[in-house]
Amino acid sequence: MEVTLQRTVEEKKGDDEILVTALRETEEEVGISPDQIEILGQLDQLVSVTDFLITPFVGLIPYPHQLTPSEDEIAEILEVPLALFIDDANRRTKRLEYRGRQTTVYYFDYQGQTIWGVTARILVGVLQLLASEDAALLREYPFLPRSGKD
Repeated sequence: MEVTLQRTVEEKKGDDEILVTALRETEEEVGISPDQIEILGQLDQLVSVTDFLITPFVGLIPYPHQLTPSEDEIAEILEVPLALFIDDANRRTKRLEYRGRQTTVYYFDYQGQTIWGVTARILVGVLQLLASEDAALLREYPFLPRSGKD
């Protein structure tokens, strides 16, 4: 089983259309209505080792929130504290070659599950945003955990 973030496959759409699709898929897959999500922004696009172009969005939902996973698409929901990803002791990396390309693969372990690959890469991108000293996100949402820079 692979641990993944909710994802949507779309071809050549603009960012607004991709966001609308992502919000619709989020509701279909885990039962979170688009009007319950406060979109904070879009992260840089990235390409998976299998050549999928990924456009990650970050948003906040009310907590706690009852999630309703789609039995057809979701085997399990794993809620992981953000603090786990912030502590560098919980992160492993490995340099691998795939289809002639060198890539860094990130790994996080939690409750017997390994979060890795593109999911871990997206989470590392979120962490880098949160760790930046001038992150407007932290000024606007001071309750978010910070790395050990404070």
